[in-house]
Amino acid sequence: GKIVREGSDVTIVTWSGMVSVAEQSAQELEKEGISVEIVDIRTIVPLDEEIILKSVEKTSNLCILQEDVPFSSVASEISSMVAEKGFWNLDNPIVKVTPPNTHIPFAPVLEDAFIPSAEKVIKAIKELQYVPVEHCANSFAIILQIQLASQIFKLVYSGDCLPSLQLQRA
Repeated sequence: GKIVREGSDVTIVTWSGMVSVAEQSAQELEKEGISVEIVDIRTIVPLDEEIILKSVEKTSNLCILQEDVPFSSVASEISSMVAEKGFWNLDNPIVKVTPPNTHIPFAPVLEDAFIPSAEKVIKAIKELQYVPVEHCANSFAIILQIQLASQIFKLVYSGDCLPSLQLQRA
């Protein structure tokens, strides 16, 4: 694989005819301050896992763009590999931009609507970059609860609370 475009906010992994769609998307997103790194995997077998994982480590966000349906696909394999080997580097869920899970239509107008476009990629990445404030507040509350529980656990098992427990047993 190769890095087609350097970026710092999100990685788009793609190949073949979708590389140009990824480049169009990156140019538009750059105007809005979102820096996109594009990885062209070039081959499916062997899959260059290293370049994908390094890029995800750098950007912490992954968008997989493919021309095939999402079920049982290359995007599914890449998503699985990153979830297994690079999960802790992700800040958000992995996003797949694919056609709908249906047969390819015969009519040219429908085929154009079926294939992923730059607009669909831009929409998916913008949704990926948006984190509602209430999610942050909920996460912060959960972290505080975990820290408090951890401190109570340390206090109880350090021996500071054990003398009173021992008196009750005697």
